Amino acid sequence: MPGGLLEGVVEDLYYPNSPYAFSVVDPAVLANIYEQFLGERVEIDAAGHVALVSKPEVVHSGGVAPTPDFLVSELVGSISTYAGAADVETNPPTICDPACGSGPFLLAAFRSLLSRAEQEDGSPDGIGLARKRDLMRRAIYGVDIDDQAIEVARLSLLLALLDGETAQSLAAAAPVLPDLSANVRVGNSLVGPVFHGLFPELATNAEALAEVNVFDWHAAFPAIFGAGGFHLVLGNPPWVRIQVLAEFFPDQLRFFQRAESGYSSSRANNFDLYMLFVEKSLALLTDDGTLAVVLPHRFMSSLAGRPLRALLSRGKHVRSIVHFGHAQLFPGRSNYVCLLVVQKAESECLSFERVTDVARWRRNEGRVTERKSSADITADPWTFAPDATAAVFARIRGAFPQVLKDVADIFVGVQTSADAILMPVPRRIEGDYVEVVAQDGSVHRIERAITRPAIRDRSLEQFDERPEPDAVAIFPYELEGAPPRAKLIPSERMATEFPGAWAYLQLHRERLEARAMQGGPGDGWYRYGRSQSLTLLDAPKIVVRVMSTVPRYAYDPDGLVAPGGGDGGPYYFIRPLADQSAEYQRFLIALLSHPVIDAIVVANGRAFRGGYYVHRKQFLQDLPVPAPGDRLGPIADAVAATSRTVKTLRHEADTARRRALEQLLATQRLRCQDLVTGLYGLTPDELSAFDL
Repeated sequence: MPGGLLEGVVEDLYYPNSPYAFSVVDPAVLANIYEQFLGERVEIDAAGHVALVSKPEVVHSGGVAPTPDFLVSELVGSISTYAGAADVETNPPTICDPACGSGPFLLAAFRSLLSRAEQEDGSPDGIGLARKRDLMRRAIYGVDIDDQAIEVARLSLLLALLDGETAQSLAAAAPVLPDLSANVRVGNSLVGPVFHGLFPELATNAEALAEVNVFDWHAAFPAIFGAGGFHLVLGNPPWVRIQVLAEFFPDQLRFFQRAESGYSSSRANNFDLYMLFVEKSLALLTDDGTLAVVLPHRFMSSLAGRPLRALLSRGKHVRSIVHFGHAQLFPGRSNYVCLLVVQKAESECLSFERVTDVARWRRNEGRVTERKSSADITADPWTFAPDATAAVFARIRGAFPQVLKDVADIFVGVQTSADAILMPVPRRIEGDYVEVVAQDGSVHRIERAITRPAIRDRSLEQFDERPEPDAVAIFPYELEGAPPRAKLIPSERMATEFPGAWAYLQLHRERLEARAMQGGPGDGWYRYGRSQSLTLLDAPKIVVRVMSTVPRYAYDPDGLVAPGGGDGGPYYFIRPLADQSAEYQRFLIALLSHPVIDAIVVANGRAFRGGYYVHRKQFLQDLPVPAPGDRLGPIADAVAATSRTVKTLRHEADTARRRALEQLLATQRLRCQDLVTGLYGLTPDELSAFDL
């Protein structure tokens, strides 16, 4: 491009030729603007039409969500006093973001270093462009798989260098801008050269290789690793679940799941990419290095997070955690996050901070940090209860070593993989038929003999009993033998014995065949997606509402069917192993509904927006269960009386009577609570730790 033309383009970007004053826009703001466009790519269709479309992984995740500035600042601030950098200019710490995107963390880290360098220098005019340039090239490093993101990151850093400079200072510092191509590089941070040896069949597939984008850390940064690694690694690594990897990045998934990849988290059933980034980042650190990241806090309690918890706890790497509970920090997204700071060297203790009011926390008001022993965390879910409540938990666990899984089976509801079809809401139940509406709007009469009463999304009350069905489950199975085995009713019999149900199922055959089912669809295209729990439904059991703000358990003597599976559930079931009497099941409901016992579930479980907590097997199975002794009858009777009031309230419309019943119910619940308090021997001081 001729020099005069280039000058004209540049001049048109600035006042007075341009209405926009880019000089007053912070580089971080520009980076966030550019980041919105990094989720798009140019596509040309068969007709030659060009369009900008969202990248598939961005569509699946709900869009690009830049890290809020205050989280970036908090994370950088938490590591800004790196002990090894007594003189920032002479001995700057090497800082890397292995998934840098448009560079917000690198930009904040550089500004933090620059501020320290200027304080150490003491000059009112700053350290000058030449020294700033040298500091950036020696300290700031980044990697990202997206080459467009890397260009934006480099630009953001270069703009930060120019901040505050004048025409005179620029003229004295030629060349003005450094080449950052050796510092901020394109590549896949998680996939190293070993990939080529594992998958030689891809050697001639240039497109596949470009998508994987193998990156050799030691070859890219030889001086860094010659000195032992990076002093600081920070950032917000991608949150990408295994399902997205399987759909869009199958070659990478195959690599991660090989032992040769070196990752332990990827051998979990439902891992997330951010877990691998934590593992890789630890390996990139010097022996005294520090890692600081924004993560979903579900790794602290999920089954998939167990390998990562094992790695961090075994090496005593955790230095601090800031847990934001169910607060939503990313505008327009449902994310549940924490700030995790870990170090390569062992630490005998860690700090934990639970944020309940984000606005006050941002103003640095009311922050309470607890010190914990590193020995307190293991591969098991991490519980960070306040010291007073943790002491109560420890006392009752020691006094009552028997736990729920010792006395009861905890199992998921059925998994049809097509609840809307196989568990429809009945329009009418009359005689031998159930009338339902198909997805195309047609009305069908289904034989009642092949249906089961079901709760698909029924809210449960505390101490509920016999919850009213809100759906019917089309149940194409027969139970045979002892112990019973669920056998799918053959299609020939379905067509002759249950023609109404068969016609309804045939109408939805295409959608039912499209399900991901155990063993594939085959001839049994109308069967449930999973076979778990089919034989466990008939006997009396306790129904658990998985997502709830308070414990919600209901006694079900009627063999209800309910969907289940995963955090959202919506239901789990509990059935005693030995004493399956109504009396003992009501006793268990009383224990599980006690505020102190539920506090153990809350402390271990995962929080969701609105104060909802997960009540699933993982968080229920180790709850302490005392032997009831002679307290069984009184506790069971108290629960039965409470349940009768709950059932009466379902259909009571009169305001005065409802008020009287609600007052009675509150008294009855307290009676149940007091009886269980006595069984556990909880003292007034212990109860005060829970505001009881």
